[in-house]
Amino acid sequence: MYKNKIYLFFIPSFIHLLVFIPFLIQSNIGSDWDAYSLIGTFLIFEETGQYLPSRPPGFPVYEFIVGFILNFSFYSFENFERLLLIFQYATVVALNYIIFLFFKKNTKFNLPLYLIAVFSPIYLIAGVTVIDYLLGCVFGFCGIYLSQENKFINLVPVLIALSIGIRLSNLIFLIALLIYQIQNKEIKDAIILFLKTLIFSILIYLPTHSSLFQYLKTLNYKVYETTCILNLTNTDHTLYDRLGRFILKQINFLGLIAFILFLFYIIKSKPIFKNSQIPFLVIFVLFEISFLRLPTEEGHLIPAFISFLLIIKDFNGPKISILLVLSFLIISSFYDLKFYKVNQLDSASEVTFDIYFDKGFLFQEYELRKDISDKTFHYFNSRDTLKKAWENGCPN
Repeated sequence: MYKNKIYLFFIPSFIHLLVFIPFLIQSNIGSDWDAYSLIGTFLIFEETGQYLPSRPPGFPVYEFIVGFILNFSFYSFENFERLLLIFQYATVVALNYIIFLFFKKNTKFNLPLYLIAVFSPIYLIAGVTVIDYLLGCVFGFCGIYLSQENKFINLVPVLIALSIGIRLSNLIFLIALLIYQIQNKEIKDAIILFLKTLIFSILIYLPTHSSLFQYLKTLNYKVYETTCILNLTNTDHTLYDRLGRFILKQINFLGLIAFILFLFYIIKSKPIFKNSQIPFLVIFVLFEISFLRLPTEEGHLIPAFISFLLIIKDFNGPKISILLVLSFLIISSFYDLKFYKVNQLDSASEVTFDIYFDKGFLFQEYELRKDISDKTFHYFNSRDTLKKAWENGCPN
């Protein structure tokens, strides 16, 4: 009965606006160093003309957008912050709509699962943080959708290439698209689409990274040392530590109570798989494997989280359990039952296990930003830190 109800897209986006307004008033781009390093990349480029990625392997499309908005705001940092946050909210609305389109394709619109997708605390935090996760998903999932609907096919390679230009790990969208195309289209057409996307992606990275490699050459980087740009060796933890982080970060998407109820829902559901779900299975598996290598920030898993919900959207499980999942999920952004404590909220190195109630992740994110008093210092400090880091070896 929900199939053609466009308000199912507008109402969640309006609720996102209510969540967004306090962060807009606060006008802080995030508690994560990665948000500030984006500014550092632009400041270095403006001063020297040299491209230094905000962190390996480089995020040229998103870094360019940040720089463009900074120019547009006439270098007033307060205006700049708010403009970037507004851009991020627009990104959330766009992704909400694309996810809505995927759910709308079903004979029966699975409203609770759609709301779980767009109201996860990790999704909400990404929507109020200047970071590339959601924009990469917009282009990646839009490319998959158009391919499945056989619409604007010539636009698909551009969209997937933009997603890859935003974040290199979004190559996974291209792999998923290739597998789907081979199964459902002519192999020749699939290969042509793959090659077009690859060429567009190379063209995006070529100007920035040819400049970067030339710069590293002047710093006497050896050829094998430049491979650090790919960030493949950044695995500081043992497999045991990484498995622990990997599992805990999955739970954070729903909160402990909602996660347990969600497992119950899946176990009690009758699995239904369709050919159109193959790309989402590929995206889910490959992003999870990628995350296991370096399980730090939950935002890396947003494509996997969305894909998993798209995989199970046809499952026929107990309605009461999925409604309870949604209820506790929404509560968990503000107040949640925790089962572990970390020694530092934003960069933990130790964990102890204990059952207690505490503020949810969205609430904690807001409070973390309140502690950042001198934002201008962080911008210019990120510039200086990036310079030194690239002079001494690839920054982690």
